[in-house]
Amino acid sequence: MKMKMKSILSVMLALFFAFPAAAGKLEGAGREWLDEHKDSPQVNVTGTWESPDWGKTLSLTQAEGSRDVSGTDTKFELTGAVSGRNLYLLFAHSNGSVGFCATLTSDSDGSLTGMYSYRVTRLKLGHGLCQSKGYPLRMKRSSATPTPHE
Repeated sequence: MKMKMKSILSVMLALFFAFPAAAGKLEGAGREWLDEHKDSPQVNVTGTWESPDWGKTLSLTQAEGSRDVSGTDTKFELTGAVSGRNLYLLFAHSNGSVGFCATLTSDSDGSLTGMYSYRVTRLKLGHGLCQSKGYPLRMKRSSATPTPHE
């Protein structure tokens, strides 16, 4: 019985360490996910955005003609890319690990709608950077000027 427990523990540890810790980092898998979306930007998402789903305000900055987006909210550093009318956004902790991924589409009324999902972790198995199960996310621009970062 003791030998069987050691075998089970060894297999569990091997599975735990089979998933690289850096897999959910902004630099690496996060950058690769953003780089998959290469269409020219058709929208500029610079501004302050209100999310009734999260009860948060997000501040986004996108240089004119650029695909790259950066920003903040109260808890995360935001990094993203605009491809066509879509915004692909990563919510990263201060240590660089991705907390959430979001895919949003710019609507004609100046809002962004789409889905967000948690990242894949050792405990939340899946393929790629983020889980396939998503949750609705809506954001409405409250200002065309981003709130200054503190």
